[in-house]
Amino acid sequence: MTIFKYNFKRIIQNKGNWLLLILLPAVLMGILFSQTLVSNTYKVAIIDEDLSQASRDLTDLIDNEAKLVEIEDVDEIKDGLLDRKFDYAVIFPEGLEDKLKAAETPEVIDYSLEESNVAGPMRAIVNSYLSSAVQIAGAITNPDNFDQAMKDYLTSPFSGKMADITETDVLAKSTFQMSLGIAAMCILLLLTFSTTIIVKDKESSFLARIEVTGTSRLQYQIETNFAYFTIALIQIGLLLTLAQTISKYQVAVAMLGKIFIIFALFALAAISLGGLVASFSSNSRQSTAIISLITIPMSMLGGLLWDQAIMPDWLQKFSLAVPTTWIMKGAEGALNLNNDLYIKSLLILLGFTIAFTLLSLLGSKEK
Repeated sequence: MTIFKYNFKRIIQNKGNWLLLILLPAVLMGILFSQTLVSNTYKVAIIDEDLSQASRDLTDLIDNEAKLVEIEDVDEIKDGLLDRKFDYAVIFPEGLEDKLKAAETPEVIDYSLEESNVAGPMRAIVNSYLSSAVQIAGAITNPDNFDQAMKDYLTSPFSGKMADITETDVLAKSTFQMSLGIAAMCILLLLTFSTTIIVKDKESSFLARIEVTGTSRLQYQIETNFAYFTIALIQIGLLLTLAQTISKYQVAVAMLGKIFIIFALFALAAISLGGLVASFSSNSRQSTAIISLITIPMSMLGGLLWDQAIMPDWLQKFSLAVPTTWIMKGAEGALNLNNDLYIKSLLILLGFTIAFTLLSLLGSKEK
């Protein structure tokens, strides 16, 4: 394990790596959390197609927590979000109240630019009202009593307390999810840039020298990758703890374990990607340039820096071809107890890891 210890120390002793290991994610997560505290700056656009008492109730509830911005058409939503005229938009469809009275949950469409800041608490208000209305409609025997029952519910102190609890919890969850995106980006950057060590060792003829000692290139590669993976596990543990602490979101142990596992698999994909770049690079400058060109766009496409919903449909489809998309989908599956999405994300990340590894072996043979 000499190579493992040697390269482990090289990564740890590099002061620049500590920036990506813990300092940069801590600063970015802190900025993210501070933004969530400024709730009085929320600007929300509402399109009311139902014009019912239920839609007016929802509008009043949102108005209590945010500043309402008037828009007349759905086509104004995308430009309004991009131009920062408002942060969140919601459409109350025609027939909303009729469905509620029939104890059915209507489909409410919403849009947001920054998932963590606005969509979470606003969506919590809407969903809390809708779920309560459905339960009340299912419990009363006379549909004519629905309006009075909802009025009693809205004026009860219990409903307000529950709404506050729900909003706080959803806001913490949204902040935690965005913190995971920051963590994934820093893991990707640290691991891919660290693999330039392999290129530097080739440049300095270090690989040729260790072969004289009886250490094969395969053993060198295995121990070096094991050093990267050990660093990754430490970083994942630190960043998940940091994300929980900053967001104040309490994650169940089993759920946190699933997130740790998918982040570990993402780390393997990042290591294999770095190895792929190293195998086709002639020098460390070239590998650093290639990694810079790959990792930043990959972070953007994968939704590590913003909500993918703001991207055009064709770009969202293209983003399915990068591993960063699947680390976020896997984390989402773990948090929302969606095992199908979680397992699918695990398998796709495993596929990326295998593909990158095979391509790097091909590149090494050609060299």
